[in-house]
Amino acid sequence: MALQWAMTGFAVLPGLALAQNANLPAGAATATDLGQVEVRGNRNNDTETRRESSVAKIVIGREEIQKQGDANLGEVLKRLPGVTVQGAPGRGGAIRMRGLGGGFTQILLDGERLPPGFSIDSLLPEQVERIEILRAPTAETGARAIAGTINIVLREGQKANPDDLKITRSRENGHDSTLLNWVHNLNIQPLTGTLTMSVTDQYRPDSSSSVISSNVLGNSTRNNESLGHRQAMHANARLQWRGEQGKTLTLTPFVVYSDFTGNGLIQADRLDTGAVASEAARTLNQSRFAMARLNGQWAQRLSADDRLEVRFGVGHSEYDLRLDQTLTTPSASPPLLRNTTQFQNFVDRSGSLSSKWTRAMDNGHQVVSGLELKAYAGGRGPGLAR
Repeated sequence: MALQWAMTGFAVLPGLALAQNANLPAGAATATDLGQVEVRGNRNNDTETRRESSVAKIVIGREEIQKQGDANLGEVLKRLPGVTVQGAPGRGGAIRMRGLGGGFTQILLDGERLPPGFSIDSLLPEQVERIEILRAPTAETGARAIAGTINIVLREGQKANPDDLKITRSRENGHDSTLLNWVHNLNIQPLTGTLTMSVTDQYRPDSSSSVISSNVLGNSTRNNESLGHRQAMHANARLQWRGEQGKTLTLTPFVVYSDFTGNGLIQADRLDTGAVASEAARTLNQSRFAMARLNGQWAQRLSADDRLEVRFGVGHSEYDLRLDQTLTTPSASPPLLRNTTQFQNFVDRSGSLSSKWTRAMDNGHQVVSGLELKAYAGGRGPGLAR
């Protein structure tokens, strides 16, 4: 009923204005038409983000991520349409899109590729602002994403929100884990932003059983039990400065350190022999990952129809892995298990610089052109097994 009254009011107002203007004395100023005034009472949401985007994409925002209450980012990705995450529930694994292998899916963090050794499962939902899914290659993501691109955008600041401190204690198979997450919002005009820090002390017990068929060794079973202990620290910030004439500078530093130690036991039994043949081995898995990166973006409006964006980034990461397997029982003939040692080492240094110029046309279309430069340095240590 209120909507009908408002529409009727707008229909009558022009007639009233004409009647009043007719009674005005000669030379009196007439009312000035100020044009249409639009007032929005809701803030930008995921639907608005998709509508304003220049490419078709699916956006999962902060509100949707919080609604589900997932413990890790791998569980969040499993809920996304067209995305498959391999591995046991809560354990994460390879990420696939549209049924293609993991090598056909491009994973980005704030628009930049992931360094070797970085695990998506180490990110917490509290650190993520939104997840963008693009199912086709674009000028900004490149042509390497045959299956699609998943861009994970880290946490952004909210001016009106206070600090947020979250402490989580969990217990799995008799082992306690602790998670601390702190979000601090900055609002020092003209500088705004947020600082997010997470500290993890996590135990993860795993067990699996499999049947192996071989023409040489015959049929055998293998039971694996392991207990992993991960200690990690993530810290990222998003700082934004706003100047006059649409000038903005955004800096997003990101620091990661993760140390993992896993102890396990492997029991192998041969099935198709008259005598019982079994072997056991202990495993020790040690890995360390460290990364520091700084991304930035400069945006400036050149005119009413032209806008320039310049993005830059520089980073350094290191990854070390060592896996030892030691027999604890006499070897069968032929042996089911062996004494092995494997180790890998990655050093990655990267830098990027890109620019994008956008012009709005009179017919509602946009003309976009840009330039992108990337440089990588570093090396890979030998991945040996003996």
